Amino acid sequence: MKADITGGSAFFSQVITLNFEWNDSAIVPKSIVLKVPGIQAVAKDDDNTEDTEAYLEFCHENELIVYKFLLNCSKKFNTSLKIPNVYYGANYSRSHRNGLIIMDDLSVNGASLKLLPGLNNVQVENTIAELARIHALAWKSGKVREIELNSREDNFPAEMKQISQQLRSLRPSVFNKLLDKLDNIYNDKVFSYAVYNDETKFGFPPTLVHSDLWSSNILFEKKDNVITNNLLAIIDWQSGHPGNPCVDIGRLLAINTSVDYRRKNTEQLLKHYYEIICQEMDNKPPLTFDQLKYAYAAGMGYVTMFLTFGAPYYYNMPAVVGVDENRETLRKELLDRVQCFLEDTIEVYQRENITV
Repeated sequence: MKADITGGSAFFSQVITLNFEWNDSAIVPKSIVLKVPGIQAVAKDDDNTEDTEAYLEFCHENELIVYKFLLNCSKKFNTSLKIPNVYYGANYSRSHRNGLIIMDDLSVNGASLKLLPGLNNVQVENTIAELARIHALAWKSGKVREIELNSREDNFPAEMKQISQQLRSLRPSVFNKLLDKLDNIYNDKVFSYAVYNDETKFGFPPTLVHSDLWSSNILFEKKDNVITNNLLAIIDWQSGHPGNPCVDIGRLLAINTSVDYRRKNTEQLLKHYYEIICQEMDNKPPLTFDQLKYAYAAGMGYVTMFLTFGAPYYYNMPAVVGVDENRETLRKELLDRVQCFLEDTIEVYQRENITV
């Protein structure tokens, strides 16, 4: 048994590998993963333990619901998805703490990249292609609105705003001005540009959104112990919800790629995404490319919330910035990505006249 294979990057679970020694060497699997709910050190908040425990209960149950939804969709449409195979799941509760998920051990054949520097172009394109396949499958199912939204998320904008203020002390000359300009973006209206189960928004129906696409949740195949460009799986669907597909693309680019790459390639990557959607839906997509671009623009406010919420944690996580002489260089890169995405969000919201 090998405990915590995440390398300290998990917030709300401990991930344990369990190895088997079968009498018959042909028997598989050789190992499985146990995902055990629990608040890890990086996510501890002694002032809000009750809220965090309630959120943990929801996240664990929600992940089981999302995996079941995706499994049913893939069976119905006779396709396969790059997600873990789940063998068993039991709900978590503060009253018994017996919850867990048993799934494939993907660490045998795959690994995640460091958030900094992040993904290269081929890795980004392959991830977006799989996102498009998942989003298209959810649209074809017509049942994504049956996945319930978390009622606790009504408090999320305020909680994100509170954490985001820590950025002021990390780069005062920049973030004091930016956070002042974005002060009114942390609200339910902007949140609803991403998380919703309305019949339509932006002219098209919601799909299944992963909503937490940072590098630790994206696994690529390994060859000779070297990470390749081939996507193995998108994991950790505990934040999955109906809503705006573009926030997955926004979060993927904002935190996992350099500023220069994101700014030069966003339009082309949206086209790549749209092409896959059209292919998967027999050239009958539920949205136009112009609607997709506007939805991406509107979703930038939500991406900003999560970016400013996550960055203060990432800034102090050894799994992200390390502990060696490169630490300050990586911290600078992290803050550059946050700063420039905030600047772009302000510019886009003004240009597109998106109300907050």
